[in-house]
Amino acid sequence: MQPICFTILRQYSIWIGILYACSTPTVGYAQTPTDVADTAQIDINTLDNPSLISHANSQYKAQYYSQAIIAYQSVIDRGYHNSELYYNLANAHIKNGGLGKGILNYEKALLLNPELEDAKYNLALVRQSLVDDIEEISEPITSKVYSSFVFMFSHTTWSWTFILWLWIGCGSFVLFYISQATRSRRAFFILSIVSLIASFTSKFVEHSQISHSQNNIYAVLTTNNSYVKNEPDRRSTDAFIIHEGTKMKLLDIERSDWYYIRLADGKQGWVETKDLGIISVYMMMLL
Repeated sequence: MQPICFTILRQYSIWIGILYACSTPTVGYAQTPTDVADTAQIDINTLDNPSLISHANSQYKAQYYSQAIIAYQSVIDRGYHNSELYYNLANAHIKNGGLGKGILNYEKALLLNPELEDAKYNLALVRQSLVDDIEEISEPITSKVYSSFVFMFSHTTWSWTFILWLWIGCGSFVLFYISQATRSRRAFFILSIVSLIASFTSKFVEHSQISHSQNNIYAVLTTNNSYVKNEPDRRSTDAFIIHEGTKMKLLDIERSDWYYIRLADGKQGWVETKDLGIISVYMMMLL
């Protein structure tokens, strides 16, 4: 019996190592707000990301919102994506009178971290000032429950949950192997199976969330208003008009100058890409 168990344990450990290597999330640094506003002229290109974020925080607290926006955006342009960073950028845009870009960046923050309560609150608050009052088409209850479960946590949290359950399962299997008492062996065996199921469920949910974000791309109107066209041409007839801050789903993104969009109430049409800000972080990396 011992050689068979040893072989199973060795194979199990190999798969654990492979899965761990494929799923370890990347953890970014947290911003460090400063209490002293630095209003001196600084060449932001010479600053590293933590220093640049600290500088942006200082500009925001000194109410130099335009400078704060430039600094926050510079960090993002360098390829760094963090929910707190987008949240701060959204606040700066709102303070600077940019309703559409504020909503856009709140949405990005929540895409990266659905648990960011401050972003949820601020987004709900600024939406009250929108011109367009769009009534959403009711979503099937099963789809709502599934979406709520998948987006309960960020994909990073789901990834760490997968790793945690995987280690619990590994430990339980080892204890099952070395334990002598029948009752203990049975308990550890059941725990290892449950942990394995939980770990792969977490991994499935993580990949479902990423896939959903990649395949369901949304945008926000960042200009004062835009006439939605029936055809991707400025000379085409107007279908309807939308105003700053309106959120829409992108249905056709094959063209570089026009996107085919759908509003929450089902209305569809073509909008010029220059009027929109893309919510999806994955899409932003491709553009």
